[in-house]
Amino acid sequence: GNKLFQYVTTIVTILLIMYFVQVFNNVNIIISLISIMSIFSPGIAYVFSYGPIAFLISLIYVVIASIYVVVSLDNAYNIVENGLSKEYEWYAAFGILINIIWLFYEVLRIIIMIVARNRD
Repeated sequence: GNKLFQYVTTIVTILLIMYFVQVFNNVNIIISLISIMSIFSPGIAYVFSYGPIAFLISLIYVVIASIYVVVSLDNAYNIVENGLSKEYEWYAAFGILINIIWLFYEVLRIIIMIVARNRD
């Protein structure tokens, strides 16, 4: 019973992580294409840098970064619980740090967009 539950939750977690990684990659591809298009039409860059679409993309990034923080914390917990070497603990700590910095960056970006809207 308990092992089956752990197996199913592990599979579901892996599938969710794969899904969010794919969403993240797709959004990055779209942003890259928009960056290339902005060379030929500067108006596109404004819409996707400060417009409502940019705000929505940043909100999606905040959700994805939050999920990554939780997953990184879970990985660190599992590394410590299973008694893996200190090398893996450093990898986990670095992953947590990078994800928290990314989350902080995206939250600041949203705050900047809100302040810029209120100024206009």
